[in-house]
Amino acid sequence: MESKLVFGQLFSFPAFVISFTFIFLAFAKTEEVPTVPYTSPEAQVDTPPVILNNSPQLSVAKEGQSVQLECHAEGHPIPTISWRRENNAILPNGQTIFTGSTLQIPRITKEDRGAYYCVAQNGIGRGARRKIEVKVEFAPIVTVQSTRIGQALHHDMDLDCHIEAYPHPILYWAKDGEIVVNDEYHSISNFGTSEGTTDSIIRIKNIGKSEYGTYECRAMNRLGSAQKSIELYESSYPVCVRGPCITIVDAGQTEEPSRATTEVPTTTTPIASSDKSTTDYYNLTEILE
Repeated sequence: MESKLVFGQLFSFPAFVISFTFIFLAFAKTEEVPTVPYTSPEAQVDTPPVILNNSPQLSVAKEGQSVQLECHAEGHPIPTISWRRENNAILPNGQTIFTGSTLQIPRITKEDRGAYYCVAQNGIGRGARRKIEVKVEFAPIVTVQSTRIGQALHHDMDLDCHIEAYPHPILYWAKDGEIVVNDEYHSISNFGTSEGTTDSIIRIKNIGKSEYGTYECRAMNRLGSAQKSIELYESSYPVCVRGPCITIVDAGQTEEPSRATTEVPTTTTPIASSDKSTTDYYNLTEILE
């Protein structure tokens, strides 16, 4: 009999039992189990590109700052990333297409604002695309077509200015240091023509002597301000803004000044007939006659 310590307790076993156990354990330990290498089935499948959500869709920077646009995608084979601007406009680096996951703009300008497109392709499927909007903050820039405009008494006249700015500026008109507001003699309209640009028009109605003078188009945002002046002066002959020019001769009497006639061009314009299934074509000159 031999004694063995098993699981912390002392047991007595015959010698042949101990020998058999040793042989069995030795055999079990030395027997090798064949293994088969594991290969993931996904590694063998081609997948189209997918742009990752950590790629931003908006970038805002002040003019002159350095901007870095990043775009990342996954797929098999590994996708190639390229950059384009909307309508194939020139990129800040002077190219129309840039290849790489990161597009660097060292000193951004207001001309660099707009939509950029990250395109991921790997030859599988149609690829993937993401739009990144780039906004550039800059102080207002005000421009006018003419600094002096004439109009006769008792006629209307439009003065207009063009403003570029981001963030969107506060716009107003002033005359002789006083802010002009909408009233019986003035009408102000602002039209956003595109991102960061606005056209402002002030209509001066039934002009009297006091309406002549210098008008200022002013714009301001948190980055600065700008203004341009337009002088409205009295002219001998009216400038027609809309409709016929009516000149007041005296109380209760008006006359319409002669206007230059323009020959009506002869062209063909489609006019829908009463029969919805057909279209009649008439000569424009005949219609006007």
